[in-house]
Amino acid sequence: MDENTIINGWLRPATRLKTSVKEKLKEERKEADLRGTRAEYESLVDALKKEHGGRIPLGEKGVGRFATHRLGKYLILYTKTEDDPLEWVLSIDWDKFDKP
Repeated sequence: MDENTIINGWLRPATRLKTSVKEKLKEERKEADLRGTRAEYESLVDALKKEHGGRIPLGEKGVGRFATHRLGKYLILYTKTEDDPLEWVLSIDWDKFDKP
């Protein structure tokens, strides 16, 4: 993940960042089936996978990030992309959210 994905995606539950990709895929698959051009659709899927490190972004509600709260008191997330010379670190002390 890059800085934008962390701030505007991971830290925001139910973000449109991932759902827009899934909606686009559904539309493209339907159109490709109607046109009989499933190979073009598969090319789109391959391009998306390449763009996202070999995976298609899934998970639209933020359940995975909420689950990290239940796994432990602290979260340290390290992430780095090929395009960014920086490694991003997100550190969360979940107890701070439980205190008024």
